[in-house]
Amino acid sequence: MYFQYKGFRFHLTQRSNAKRISMTARKNAEAVSLTAPPWAGTQEIRRFLDANMPWLQKYAPKVTDFLPHYEKGEDHAFAGYRVTLGEHGIPTGKAFLTMRQHHLERLIEMLLPEWEARMHVKINEVRYRNTVSQWGSCQPQKGIICLATNLALVPKECVEYILVHELCHMHYANHSPLFYADMDRYLPGWRELKEKLSAFDLKPRPPKI
Repeated sequence: MYFQYKGFRFHLTQRSNAKRISMTARKNAEAVSLTAPPWAGTQEIRRFLDANMPWLQKYAPKVTDFLPHYEKGEDHAFAGYRVTLGEHGIPTGKAFLTMRQHHLERLIEMLLPEWEARMHVKINEVRYRNTVSQWGSCQPQKGIICLATNLALVPKECVEYILVHELCHMHYANHSPLFYADMDRYLPGWRELKEKLSAFDLKPRPPKI
């Protein structure tokens, strides 16, 4: 199990033959390796880490962002909410990533026909890409829009804003005044939705210990 505590990332393994809590920090490792006996609970592990904080400060690199492994207990954004993997029907591992993607695809399948009819455009293909630099892109001449898979994390209305944005590019390829007039016409509250999307917390969080 991976978790983060006081700025350090740990990988915890509980072994039946372990007699005490121990840890090692290997060069270039993504986490400090922590081994504990089965009887060691949260309080015992915290006390051990607090007592060894000087050692961690000297030998273990600090981390600022949690790298998810999609294990039980991790906290993730999904469909505009925070969910805990392994609880309330939320799966772990690849099953969670598959659930996220299916959610986004179903949402687009529901929204796209309505907006195509309203805006008098026709999309030939929707592509999904694992990008973090942009939420979407459009190829007007081919009738193709590309959407970031991370849209599965944000609220429905923010997904709709990005979809309308890309569909407006079917009318105007650049961000001209005519493009923004189109946005105002079809989605008057798009500026508020843009701010909401920018402020949304996408970061995963480690399991609590």
